[in-house]
Amino acid sequence: MSHFDENRAMNTAENIIRYAFEDPPKKGFCVVYDSANKAIFGIFENTGTRLGMESVGICVESIDDFDIGELERIGHTTVLNFLSHHLPVETRRYIAVQEKKSGLTVGHSPNTSIQSLVDGRMCANIKKTVGRAERLLSRLTNVRSISVVSPGGTDISLSTLGREFTSDAPIKSGEIGNLPIGEVYCAVVENGANGRIVVDGSMTDFGILDQTLTVHVKDGQYTKVQSHDISAKKFLLQKLETDKGSKILAEFGIGLVDNGHLSGVLVDDEKAGETCHFAFGDNTQFLCGKNRRGRNQSETHIDLVIHSPTITAHSEGGGEVNLVRDGEIQVGI
Repeated sequence: MSHFDENRAMNTAENIIRYAFEDPPKKGFCVVYDSANKAIFGIFENTGTRLGMESVGICVESIDDFDIGELERIGHTTVLNFLSHHLPVETRRYIAVQEKKSGLTVGHSPNTSIQSLVDGRMCANIKKTVGRAERLLSRLTNVRSISVVSPGGTDISLSTLGREFTSDAPIKSGEIGNLPIGEVYCAVVENGANGRIVVDGSMTDFGILDQTLTVHVKDGQYTKVQSHDISAKKFLLQKLETDKGSKILAEFGIGLVDNGHLSGVLVDDEKAGETCHFAFGDNTQFLCGKNRRGRNQSETHIDLVIHSPTITAHSEGGGEVNLVRDGEIQVGI
């Protein structure tokens, strides 16, 4: 910690408070953290003071420590979760689910440390990212399908007929979004994906891949996984066989934040520029139109990141737009 730049960390915290939310907090906010991230609360507490806002911290070490009623009684509708890997995955997920049910607006960082406030995508220019998302979304209306190819060998088509693209930049009121923000995504039609995904980036709860994984998909469901990396293949197959819904390709997303370097932490990696990601499993939390969400239910959601995609959108009217070429966004961004 001898080289930790507290001023930079506070600037990052201010950037998040002021620009990461569609309706930024005006009077105050809450921070939910575990003991490993107590210093993060200190940064946000000091930043809140600088901005003239109240900041309330809630330390959680287990599911039993978390009381959604306590958050509701405090009265601030904006919540920031900074939870480390020391907290069990089930506890981190439980906290987010309870906050979502309560209608709070949540910035959720489920596998983070204080260092994320001084380097990496958490420090990105959020206003620039929001503008990039808006311009990309303007080219993603009335899209019937998306095709993706990559130098690694990905070649897949995804139906998006009747499904709207959205973005976490900024996080919408009453919704939960991961921090850092920075993706445009869609809950794709659950039986409408065909082709193969060659994963050469990273994978949820596994990290950066040493060798590629190839996932074959037919009518939205995985049919086969191939890889010379036996441990990665076994890990992914276990996730894909969690339940009936875990077999289904349910999300497609495009990273928006400059710097395509991957960290192995998926909430960060899926925002990386020059990448896109696919997810199998649950998509019922994803908006895909006014008052509509994805239809695929599962106990799991596993993201797969690929490098340097070329992405083409095919419109309902028969036209097409090259959105991304070899990882570079093409729509005037």
